[in-house]
Amino acid sequence: MPVTITSQDVIKRPWTGLGIGWDAETKDSDPIKLTDDQWQTLFRRMDYMHPAWIRSMIDISWFCPDGRVGSYNFASPTMQAWYPILDYTKSHHIPIMLGTWGDQPWGFHSQGYATALTDLLQYLIHERGYTNIHFFNGPNEPDSRLPDFETWWNGASYFQSMLAQRGLKDQVSLVGPDTSWTNGWITESDLPSKASSILGAYEWHYYERTCCNIRDGQVENYLRPIVERLAGPEQPDAKTKQVLLGEMGWGYQMGPGDNQFQVKGYQYGVEMADFALQATRAGISGAAAWNLDDAMHNKTWGMWNITDEPDIRPWFYSWALLSRYFPSGATLYRPNSPAPTLRLIAAQVHSPQQTGWSIALVNRGDATANVKLKLPDASGQQLFSSYVYSDKFRPSNLYGLPLPAARTPLQAGNSVDVQVPANSLLVVSNLDQDWTGE
Repeated sequence: MPVTITSQDVIKRPWTGLGIGWDAETKDSDPIKLTDDQWQTLFRRMDYMHPAWIRSMIDISWFCPDGRVGSYNFASPTMQAWYPILDYTKSHHIPIMLGTWGDQPWGFHSQGYATALTDLLQYLIHERGYTNIHFFNGPNEPDSRLPDFETWWNGASYFQSMLAQRGLKDQVSLVGPDTSWTNGWITESDLPSKASSILGAYEWHYYERTCCNIRDGQVENYLRPIVERLAGPEQPDAKTKQVLLGEMGWGYQMGPGDNQFQVKGYQYGVEMADFALQATRAGISGAAAWNLDDAMHNKTWGMWNITDEPDIRPWFYSWALLSRYFPSGATLYRPNSPAPTLRLIAAQVHSPQQTGWSIALVNRGDATANVKLKLPDASGQQLFSSYVYSDKFRPSNLYGLPLPAARTPLQAGNSVDVQVPANSLLVVSNLDQDWTGE
């Protein structure tokens, strides 16, 4: 099946990239003291994934235990358990989206909340040097705790004014509304007209809870008009406001207690890869998968549980490939698919570190798809690596990190022939050719 990628396929929106939710390992109780080996395991896996951004959430009680503005303990045990995450993201220049799980004891629209959180931002940025904190999303899923959109809007406006008063406006962008996506704030409220002036990016959560909307390609159709409603038409200079998914996951057949045990199986990795490709094709600027580690919240949603089940679960493999080979700032393409069961997205990378192409293909069919990819140019190395996420074949090194299944030279006419197994993901790239898995 021929796929020709042309300039007409460019997505004229900013590309922030794929990220992950990474909170302090506390199991929603007391901070867990990880061993040096456990930290190194986490860092090694994050080194490979190379997430474009991290959404990290905290409880106000971590630094303000008695609920009095100005009475802070920035050296509490839980804050100390959180700082290694911020240290890692700082040293690797990974942007942080910071938020709080609740707004108590003050309320989002209150002076207490705005003052305490801007005090925290001042401390983190100016005293600890976490200048990679770029976004603040306020309280998690405010539609579950606030009476209506207007209440959130008033709180967001006040918080934005506090960022300006404290000299943080140019450092930290307020994003949101961070809703659980089922409420109408995203699709029916005055969000674009009211909030466009105070939000640095639109952001909310999207869990696809059906069996088959991802498989049948309905996510792209659902998201595209929402993106256009919020950010407007695509612009040639790609300067439209970012539209982000702060949490995303496949919520079909969740277990009791907000657990998704399907994260332990192979199919979850296919669904999440397909989900990401469709969201990207719809114009989403970036998405953070929920989540990294079950040890964060004592719920089964992660890529592992570093304390109890430290082995990598399959979906890390597919998400890490997409995060690594579709970096922030790339130019994205959405070529037409030659078959309804085949989803694909392409990225052209021009950075000081590397130049080249990545193409991701998800095959939802029952048979192997043979595809001839034709690129607009031959930028980058002439050798392409193929990474396969399939039920029976996904090469990895001794740490469980993906290895190339094959290396193929670019053919005449800037084309590459690939095979995508049934119900699988294939990532083809001429970036990062020095990766040997060691």
